Formats: sequence, structure tokens, C-alpha cells
Amino acid sequence: MGQKIINDIIYAPRVESNAALIVIPDEGDTPQPESQEMINARSYELSTRNGANAYIVSTAKDIVYLNFIGQKIQVDDTAIAEVLESEFTYFIEEIIPDEDPFVISDGIFFRCVTSDSVPLAKEQYTYYIMMDGTAKEIPDYKTLEVMLAERGQNLLSVSVYEEDQCADLLSAGSGGGGSGGSSPIASKASVWTEDYADSTNLELLAELNESAKAAEELMNSAKEEADKQIATVKAQAEQAQAEAEAANQAAVAAQAQAAAAQTASQAAIAEANAAAAQAAAAEAAAAAAQAAAELAQAELEAEQNNLGS
Repeated sequence: MGQKIINDIIYAPRVESNAALIVIPDEGDTPQPESQEMINARSYELSTRNGANAYIVSTAKDIVYLNFIGQKIQVDDTAIAEVLESEFTYFIEEIIPDEDPFVISDGIFFRCVTSDSVPLAKEQYTYYIMMDGTAKEIPDYKTLEVMLAERGQNLLSVSVYEEDQCADLLSAGSGGGGSGGSSPIASKASVWTEDYADSTNLELLAELNESAKAAEELMNSAKEEADKQIATVKAQAEQAQAEAEAANQAAVAAQAQAAAAQTASQAAIAEANAAAAQAAAAEAAAAAAQAAAELAQAELEAEQNNLGS
């Protein structure tokens, strides 16, 4: 009577149920079961399962009640081994070890900076040096310059550490707590001279850097001037070489002309010699003709003489 079957599950009327509703409490609260009357006073609908035997949860509702059917298992001496878990896990509170403190080597100079620090003049900072595992405060800036110079260092050798790192360094040597680890050392301001300042002063380093830059610019200027002079000399040498080559070509041309003139002179001499030979031949022929004429005249005179006698 009044029973409802959903997905082969028989639901009895709520008025006949002895169930008690227990709402899962928030962390730290104690669960408070509700009686049947309180359950009946609620207005809710049980979720049903779909074909995959999964509960259907409506996204339009803030609270959805699922109908879980508890099962009672009868355990005897034979089945107890299957029910009891032979292996189990348990929780141990995790112990997070403390982080190792920040440490640095002996002989390192340092100063501290915080999140609200503002830039100061270098003489106004507090400086420390790590000695025998303890951070020792340097009493004044001149002492710092002397100590840096004694070690062949300058102000660039001073490290800057953040607040938490400095807390570890300043507590070093005092058991890890308090500020007793920072003990001052004797001042060396009485032995300070300008020589120490010159060896550690950042402004001097900047000045030397500017001097080096000026020397580099001067060197570059001299190099440019030398390059110009070299270019000029090279151009003059190339021009002189071109002129020498032109003169050489002119000399070769003059030599060729002289050779041609010599050849022409020799040809003229040969022609003159040939003409002289011809003239000599003509003179010889004239002499022979004259001799023949004289001979004929002599013969003619002789014949005349013979006729007259």
C-alpha cells in the first residue's frame, strides 16, 4: 500500500519510514540528525537514476536529495578476511623543515637594503664585513675605505643584500637569534689618507673612465687623421706612378720615332750613295766619251797630216 517502485527499487511511504536525515556538517560543526517529523516537514523530491544507473541531478535546483539504500552485510568467521582490509594507509603530520639561513663567506663586505629604503650618500650607509662567521659592523666610511684598500678592493666589492638575507647574516654567530651577532670593529679613520680614497672612490673610477673615453676619442681622431694622410700620400704615389708610366710611354714613343728617323736617314744615305754611284758612272761614261772623241780627233789629225805630206 502506497509503495512506489522506481528502477526496481521499492520506496515505502514516508509516514511509515523510521529513517533519520543527517546533513553533512561544515568543518568543526557537529552533525544533527533530523527526526521523521522533521523529514516529513521538508519539501523535496528524490533524484532518480537513468538507464546507465547514474543519478539524474537537476542543475535548476540548489539542493538535490539522493536516495541511497543501505545494505547490511552478515560477516562470519569465514568471510571476515574478505571484509577486513589487510593494508591500510594512515596520515602523519607533515613536518616542514626550516630553511637553511642565508650565509656568505668570510671577508665579504656588505650592506643591507629594505623595501622602503631610499638612496643615500655612500658615507651614510652602514657597512659590515663577515669575519669568522660573524657579521661585524664597520664603524665609519673611512674605515671601510682603508679595509678595502688593504685587501686590494674598491667600493664595487661591497655586496647589497635584502632585509631577510641581512637578518640571517646579522644573527650569524649568535645562535641564530637576536642581533648580537653584529659586533663593531675598531675604527681606522686615524690612518685614512687621500690615497685610500683614491683607490676606492667610485667618482675617481668614473673620472678615470671618462679619461679613458677621452683618450679613446683622441686615439680615434688621430687614427682618422693618419688615415687621411695615408690616403693623400697614396693618391700622390698613384698620381706619380701614373705620370711615370705616361713619361715611360712617351719615351718609348720618342725612341720609336728616333728609330724611324734613323731608318729614314739610313735610307736617304743609301739613296745618296746610289745617286753618287750613278753620278760617278755618268762621269766615267763622259770621260770615256771624251777619250773616244779625243782619240777620234787624233786619228783625224793624223790622217790629215798624212794626206798633206
